[in-house]
Amino acid sequence: MCADSRVDPAAIFGCGPGELYVVRNFAAIVPPSEPDGRYQGTSAVIEFAVSELGVKRIVVLGHAQCSGVAGGRRE
Repeated sequence: MCADSRVDPAAIFGCGPGELYVVRNFAAIVPPSEPDGRYQGTSAVIEFAVSELGVKRIVVLGHAQCSGVAGGRRE
């Protein structure tokens, strides 16, 4: 999951249109789900993919020198 359009999961995995369910998210961050029953962005999308679409495999894909990941580092 990345907001960077240079990373095309379909091309990387050799898939055609409709073969992947792709969610793009900044810096490959998947926030924890919240037990309050409210929609939580990325976690809600993942839950929908698994429970409603039958997705069996989830891949979190990033790329080298991601400025989003680098910007989130705390030293």
